[in-house]
Amino acid sequence: MKLVFTASIFSFACLSAGIIRGQAGGLDNSFGNGGVVTTDLSGVQNYGHASVLQPDGRILVVGVSYGPVDTTFTVLRYESDGALDPTFGTGGAVQLNFNGSEAQGLDIALQADGRIVVGGIATGVNYDFGIARLMPDGSLDPSFDGDGYLITNAGPWSDSMCSLLVQTDGRILIAGISFSPNAGPWAIMRFEADGSPDPTFGIGGIVTEPADTATVTLPTAMALQSDGKILLAGRQGSAGTEDFGITRRNTDGSPDLSFGTNGWAIWDINSTNDQPGSIVVQPDGKIIVCGASGISAPPWNWSMTLLRCNADGTLDNSFGQGGITSVYGGSELLPIARCALQFDGRIVVSSFIRTMGGNDMLKLYRCTSNGLLDPSFDLDGSLISDPTSSWEWAYDVLIQPDQKIVVTGLSGADIMVLRYLNDIDIGVAEFAIDAGTALVYPNPINAASTFTYTLTKEESLTLQVFDVTGRVARSLFSNARRPPGEHRETLDLSGLAAANYTVVLSSAEGSVSVKVVKE
Repeated sequence: MKLVFTASIFSFACLSAGIIRGQAGGLDNSFGNGGVVTTDLSGVQNYGHASVLQPDGRILVVGVSYGPVDTTFTVLRYESDGALDPTFGTGGAVQLNFNGSEAQGLDIALQADGRIVVGGIATGVNYDFGIARLMPDGSLDPSFDGDGYLITNAGPWSDSMCSLLVQTDGRILIAGISFSPNAGPWAIMRFEADGSPDPTFGIGGIVTEPADTATVTLPTAMALQSDGKILLAGRQGSAGTEDFGITRRNTDGSPDLSFGTNGWAIWDINSTNDQPGSIVVQPDGKIIVCGASGISAPPWNWSMTLLRCNADGTLDNSFGQGGITSVYGGSELLPIARCALQFDGRIVVSSFIRTMGGNDMLKLYRCTSNGLLDPSFDLDGSLISDPTSSWEWAYDVLIQPDQKIVVTGLSGADIMVLRYLNDIDIGVAEFAIDAGTALVYPNPINAASTFTYTLTKEESLTLQVFDVTGRVARSLFSNARRPPGEHRETLDLSGLAAANYTVVLSSAEGSVSVKVVKE
């Protein structure tokens, strides 16, 4: 897609556009040391569990550092070139132990105002949910629960977090395992922006199910729909014969009866052991679940599995085979797989394998938007990567606006962040506000504005608005045909929270993004 911008937001703008093209799957030499960054904080063992991209291109990673005495939450911030950011914490790192002997950082989210929310496990009487909020410089935010962090639980026994999200209204969702004599082993909790339980959600801010009716026995991932409904994916069934499961919850935590059967959808992939790892909502409302499926009895061999269902919880028959893609790579795939969506609808999956010699290496997949392995990605749709000559595990993957692929995990005893090139043409339009020639009006935007562009040929276009976490905040139109010439599209941002957003105009051939501010 070739787009020539004549103006950007309603009036005039001076734009500088660059075209970025990479070899899909090649390490990005502009990041770290040949595309690789490793960080050792404890000298014993460090894990990078989750990551999020800031609007300015800096990368935040949360994980755990095992030291000689304490186990701590670790939060790192890297510059866009992979160097630790010296303006964050101490030399780019923040470590939290929640005043206990053990704390593990498992997920991270970014608020619209730049504050950072991290969550995981903290030691209270038992293992409990631990949440902290940091200011943009890494210091604890005292407006959150009085001191910047809280330890909480959903029941009287142990709890373990799997996922954390920040809603557009600033309220915080966490999900995980909660063991209790009278409730099932999963829970969702919602907190107000100040850290207090949200009384409008479930019972006192908590949603669980009775132990004898619980359907998802081990939650693993959570996602928000554009309408605020909550999706929770997890493993369902008895150990060794677990299936993919999803429940959808209304904004008050009650089951959404329009989804699946009584708010639940369950799929048996390989009749053995299925373990979902992440869940992603497409701009059209379809839902992708990524994970691993056992293809033999213990010791398990696993296949990478993608499942796509419609918004009502029924399988999407246009995806893979009857809604499911399952690929065995010829080596022992370990049961941790995460996925992320490119702007063009293709799906990138990160995982890791164990070879016959016992060496753990990364394995990446890319599938087309209809669930087939993409032959333009390293020739066969998959890539084995051993970038550090140590054993490597992948725990998270994200796609930057320029479509470069960032993988977070561990290498040996160190936190590892990798960045891979992509092969998509991306024109990134920026406002030259200091050049004296740019006029952007209105920007910041109060409610609506106009997006103007010129096409050199007819295209099928999609116009979307993304928030700072990469989630689709609004889809303005999808697959709309536009003839050659100048076009003016209305950007209706009414109802969105005041924040920074990225407006993305895309086709099957590429995309252009413009940063805007909503008042």
